[in-house]
Amino acid sequence: MSLKNFAAALSRHHRGRLEVDPAVADLTLLGAFPLDDLERTLNMVETTLPVKVRRVMPWWIKIEAGKASSSEE
Repeated sequence: MSLKNFAAALSRHHRGRLEVDPAVADLTLLGAFPLDDLERTLNMVETTLPVKVRRVMPWWIKIEAGKASSSEE
């Protein structure tokens, strides 16, 4: 599933705004994620994809492009 669609599904379980940068919105995400633990899920996304999760405010979370993996540097 695309990161954009995953974030839309995840946002149904989060009170607030969950935003995905268009630069990473079409990255593909595969796996099972705990919808009842937002922090754990976001940490898993950061580990799986080249993205970073930024908390603009407690209720506003942005998923943005992160560093490329060390094999690409």
